[in-house]
Amino acid sequence: MKSIIPPFKPISILSLFFRGLTWTLANNENKIYLTFDDGPSTEGGQQILDILRNEGVRATFFVDGVSLEANMPIAQRMVTEGHALGNHSYSHSRMVARSYAFVRLEIALTDALIRANRHTITNLICRKRCQTA
Repeated sequence: MKSIIPPFKPISILSLFFRGLTWTLANNENKIYLTFDDGPSTEGGQQILDILRNEGVRATFFVDGVSLEANMPIAQRMVTEGHALGNHSYSHSRMVARSYAFVRLEIALTDALIRANRHTITNLICRKRCQTA
């Protein structure tokens, strides 16, 4: 059955509210961008970092604020080893039907945590699916 509802593009809508952030990247080179969501975590986090270090691979970790506060040493290792941190909201709550103020606060809280701990930050935002231009 064919849907009569046009596809919902949350990144397009959110980009209207959060100007100045990078939502897509053109990639005309033979490169892949490796990303991880929902961390940092003690569950597998160290092993992932060990593998990346042994293989000489850099990644972007989209961290949520709650996990970041609970696992700051792992986040510090991520940055020390050359990885970037991206903002994945504070509580990882679903953003559908949330107020602009709620979404803005979720992003601002995690941004402040990342910057307060002198971690590098990427200006990418990703929720579930990242688009690549």
